[in-house]
Amino acid sequence: MSEIKVKKRDGNVEEWSYDKILNSIGKSMIPLKKAETVASSVEKWVKERGGMNVVSSTEIRDKIIEILKEVDPVAADNYQVYKKT
Repeated sequence: MSEIKVKKRDGNVEEWSYDKILNSIGKSMIPLKKAETVASSVEKWVKERGGMNVVSSTEIRDKIIEILKEVDPVAADNYQVYKKT
């Protein structure tokens, strides 16, 4: 999925990385299988955005939280706290 770019909060742009998303979600202390499900859902969402090849890290974070709330509300809270520090 290298055609998708992620605009970071500091303005830098880098290539999409499923592994970075999975690692980030793992910080919420969610089981690996659930983290993979969430990461796959986020990747699908990014691909389906239609013609938009740059997505902000903030949009990704918000989408991760949205999906985590459905899959594991405690992990969603953990993720929000972790990402604020």
